[in-house]
Amino acid sequence: MSERSHDDEEFERIPWGHLNSSTPGGPVNWRLVLYGLAGAIAVAGITASIVSATRPAPPLVTLAATTTVGATTPSVPTTNAVPVSEADLMAIPAAPGEAAAWAEILTESYWGVDGTGATGLAAYLPPDSPLPAPAVGQRVFVESARALSVTEESPGAYRVVVRASLLSAVGTEEYQRLPARGLAWTLRWQREGWRLLDLPEQIEVPLLLPADPLPAAEIPELIRSAASQAGSVLTGGPVGELWRVVIAVEDPAGGTWPMVRWFSPDGVPVPG
Repeated sequence: MSERSHDDEEFERIPWGHLNSSTPGGPVNWRLVLYGLAGAIAVAGITASIVSATRPAPPLVTLAATTTVGATTPSVPTTNAVPVSEADLMAIPAAPGEAAAWAEILTESYWGVDGTGATGLAAYLPPDSPLPAPAVGQRVFVESARALSVTEESPGAYRVVVRASLLSAVGTEEYQRLPARGLAWTLRWQREGWRLLDLPEQIEVPLLLPADPLPAAEIPELIRSAASQAGSVLTGGPVGELWRVVIAVEDPAGGTWPMVRWFSPDGVPVPG
């Protein structure tokens, strides 16, 4: 038993000299150590490369090509630039509304005569177009000029139908109402603005048809009393579930203007 204990003690107590590099029986293999360090460095480099390769690259920013009107050098297209058509570049104004407004202005210039013979219409018409020739001393007042329809006949070109109400007088005579006139103008939008393509076309005057007859009946006192608060009750009648009542609204000068108010059967005003 004592001999076995002595062997264990010698195994556990390793002499320090065996760990020293100068000791022939236990030298440290530095070549293996260097190989291990080099391998660790190589593994770290490969890991860093893999991580950087899998990381998403920042998105590329592409600038759209700038379109310059009248440029002689074509711009280089980019891969994700959206092409812009010429029609999109030209569609700048609210075309139907502006065409209607210009047609109304042209109608006023065409019919309006102040007696001096002067007119600004020539600046808008095509070159060498004939101009209106009013009678000597004639005056024409354009009471109203209203565009009734706008039709796009081709890209950028619009045909506008205008109805004009006119008053005319010669010399010292009083104004007299003329029959309503109908004109059709054709205008085209260009980058420089609107352009009149021709003299106006004479057309049939668009008509506003007469209204259909409306029902008339004895107005219940409850509804009449409620309607009289807005004006003098003239007439009325039931329309569906409501009552249509015509009242005379008086202005400060004493004139009366017939207008319609709607009421429920229990005399409550119904908003229009």
